[in-house]
Amino acid sequence: MRDTSANYNTQNALNVKNRVSEVEFAGITRKYASQTFTDIDSDYKKYLLDLVLNLADMDLTDSPIAQLGEFSFTIADKDLDLTTQIKNNDLEGVDITIKDGFQEIAIADFTSLPAQKVKDVQLREDNLSYRFTTRDARRLFSKKLFRRPSKNILDGDHVKGVNNIDLVDSTGFINPTNLPEYHGQNGYVVIGQEIQSYNTIAANQLQTVSNGSKGTDEVAHGDGATVYQFYGWGTAPLPHVLLNVLMTTEDGSGHSYYDLASFDSGFNFMGLGLSSAEVNVPAIEQLGQKYDSPSITEGIQIGSWREENPIDWIEQNILKPLGWFMYVDLDGKLTVNSFDSIHIDEKFSAVDTIDDSDIVSGSFKMRYDKLINYMEHHYHFNPLTKSYAQIDEFKLDNSVTNYGKTEKPFVVKNNLLARGFPPSDAMQGEMILRRWFYIWGNVPGTFQLKTKSNQWLIEPGDYVNITYDNFPELTDGTRGWTTKKAIITSQKISKIFGQDEDSEYTLEGITWELFDRVNKPMYTITAIESGSLTRTTLTYNATNSALLQAEDAYHDFGPAVSAQMFIVTVRLTGPNITPNGSSYQNIKLGFHIQNPAGTDYASVIVRREVANYIKYDINNPDVVDYEFIIFMESLQTVERVKIDFFESKQTDGTNSTAPQQPTLAFRRLQYITLDEAISKL
Repeated sequence: MRDTSANYNTQNALNVKNRVSEVEFAGITRKYASQTFTDIDSDYKKYLLDLVLNLADMDLTDSPIAQLGEFSFTIADKDLDLTTQIKNNDLEGVDITIKDGFQEIAIADFTSLPAQKVKDVQLREDNLSYRFTTRDARRLFSKKLFRRPSKNILDGDHVKGVNNIDLVDSTGFINPTNLPEYHGQNGYVVIGQEIQSYNTIAANQLQTVSNGSKGTDEVAHGDGATVYQFYGWGTAPLPHVLLNVLMTTEDGSGHSYYDLASFDSGFNFMGLGLSSAEVNVPAIEQLGQKYDSPSITEGIQIGSWREENPIDWIEQNILKPLGWFMYVDLDGKLTVNSFDSIHIDEKFSAVDTIDDSDIVSGSFKMRYDKLINYMEHHYHFNPLTKSYAQIDEFKLDNSVTNYGKTEKPFVVKNNLLARGFPPSDAMQGEMILRRWFYIWGNVPGTFQLKTKSNQWLIEPGDYVNITYDNFPELTDGTRGWTTKKAIITSQKISKIFGQDEDSEYTLEGITWELFDRVNKPMYTITAIESGSLTRTTLTYNATNSALLQAEDAYHDFGPAVSAQMFIVTVRLTGPNITPNGSSYQNIKLGFHIQNPAGTDYASVIVRREVANYIKYDINNPDVVDYEFIIFMESLQTVERVKIDFFESKQTDGTNSTAPQQPTLAFRRLQYITLDEAISKL
């Protein structure tokens, strides 16, 4: 929901509103408004005639990256004022900000829409006004990924089993010793149908080679064979991979942590080159830590050596396997969220509500085409042949019983899991597929609501509760929705000026609570807050060997509990000091599920080491809560959950010491049983 002031909220709650819209162009003094307001000054002209806003348009299942959002508005060219501005300024590509307020308040109390860039400017047929069209951050996906990889040829035969690759010229190839530790510090090349990894470059030789990497088979190669750079990662965490792809520039001038070209020029043509002004880095980091797993990243398969469409690649390789969607947030930045039902239900404690008094009219559609109760999990990916060595089929038993099995399976192509890495294939599939089954295992419904203007503050990506007497309640055959959960997927607003009758406000969304033939929720969750946890303090200890560190945080259940999944919340507080070295540093945690509670690994049921580099800025005092999921293959009896803080490093891999380390605390523990059966076909 968009941020507003108390003065704005007072006016927005009135039945009759004197709404004002305002447009500002970056770097230009002249501003345009639709009406006067309390502190309007000589910089303003009241020449704004109309405004049409189309924000996002998300199809969460088929295309989890939102469609391009566009604004359009018309400004009168009275006394050639706008013509003069166009003469003196190149407006195409300029950032614009649209603000909304009321005649009775000052500009400081107006609320802003996400910034966009001017796409084009057109003189209208009346020859008295100009029409502007602008686009949101989704426009930034115009470049291809993995452009222009370096290539050369073998200098001599390459024999199977040999751990060096001799090139005629290694210029332009990535040198792994330059890379940040989180990347995995491997380089990759493609020769024929084989990917090989290497650790160093000396002269024209790639050294410490591992043959047959990333699911490919080792073969011999003849003198003169073409060798291509493969843009890939080793043990990098998935949020870091996504941010690398979004933020790597062509000259290394971008984000000092995520721009891989700032470490090695071999990455210059890999990514989209976006900045922190265009990407919500903290949001991606937080959600990424929750859904990432070293079990996935140890075998990460994704990457490419040919140009890729960024939307297709990001959707298939990252968003779909994780159950995420991407959209533009209220600050105009690309961000992500999850439609995992457990994650969503957590966020509904204080969401926006749309009720009868806000709705002018509405309609909804039962979306049997969006029902997901039959899925295929494709894994063991070969990035050269684009093929999968394994395909498993699953069904959500109760949904199939009540609705019948869908004609075609919903396919998740998991390019993250390599052969030979934990967890087991069954566990990996279940982790991924349950996220889809649990939200779309009942037939969902899409809706459109024409609302009053006070609801325009809701935006795409918001979770909302809907109460509307006119919609039939299909769970019991009555009429009227009551606090039905939904996600807003699109917003359209037109003619925002003057009185409300001059404007139209439309919200579209999707609800997974249209039917309840499959039990909701499909899990049981129990939360233990910090005041009830046995020990909440995490103390750094560099040892993580045989013994579980006694000084670190844990919770003893007393009577053992049964669970298949845990969500652990750890609070990180930045040290807020001047850095001695890189300002960005990393910590590593270990999570241990035990029965019985004990002091060695003999009692550990599941051990998850978070090797995925939890980044923090030592200049920053911010407090951030990170959630971590621990998933087990079956229901287990558990007496203790233990957390160890045992690694703290700078970006280059050297150890960081106090006082550069953050303060950590065990804040919350949730244990979960999964109640709906999934069967492998």
